[in-house]
Parts: sequence; structure tokens; C-alpha cells
Amino acid sequence: MKWLLLAAALAAVPEHELGVWQMNPARSSFQPGPAPQSLTATYEALDGGVRATIEGIDASGKPFSLRYNAFYDGKEWPLMGSPIASSASFRRIDALTVERIDRNFGRPVQIVVRTVSADGREAMVIEKARGWHNMIIFERK
Repeated sequence: MKWLLLAAALAAVPEHELGVWQMNPARSSFQPGPAPQSLTATYEALDGGVRATIEGIDASGKPFSLRYNAFYDGKEWPLMGSPIASSASFRRIDALTVERIDRNFGRPVQIVVRTVSADGREAMVIEKARGWHNMIIFERK
């Protein structure tokens, strides 16, 4: 049984999650705001997980970047470039949805839920933390 659980955790990431995704600012909302000027997320397969690079231009025109390797095992993995978190844990909720819990030195600071549409053309990301609630709609490029 343990071997089956390990095999499931190491299974290839579904193709519908991978690729380059561009934020649709007209369909996204940032509370309290302001919204970034641009946001692009790139997801690449990585030995049983995903390598993510999220880049953009913030509301004031400053570039930013967040990078991480995600393994859906519930363990904490480093976040590089985050202004609020040092690590994150990842778990698959269902075939289309992944949850990320960002932590700052072990303390949860944000929950991010990413759901890819059944046709694989869009993804909705919900970010919740104390003081903000963002809904970001991404379209596959």
C-alpha cells in the first residue's frame, strides 16, 4: 500500500497543468488592489512535480519573479522571490485543482488554489490571506 501511495505521488504531472499562462486583467480581481500590470506563469514538468516561474510587473511598474519546485507531498518546499513567504506545501485536491499553502518560517501566511478548466484553456487562481483576496484568471498561451 505504501508503494502505491509513493507511486501516485511521483506520477507525472497532468499535461493540462503545464505550459505558459498569461493573466487576463479584465477578468481578474485584486482586493484591495492595485492589480499588477502583467503576470505570466510558466509550469514545466520536473520528476514527479512541477517547476514554476511566475513573473510580472507590479502596479508601480517594478518587475517581480517567484520561483518554486512543487511536489504534491504536503512537505514544505522553498519559495524564491516571495516577499511574504519562505516556503510552501502543495497538495492535489482533484485532477484539475492544486492547493498551495505559503508559509513564512513555518507560519501559514497565504492559501493559493489553482484550478485548470476541463478544456485546459484557462486557469483560475484564488489567493487568500489576511488583508487580501485575489482571483486571477489565466489563459494558456
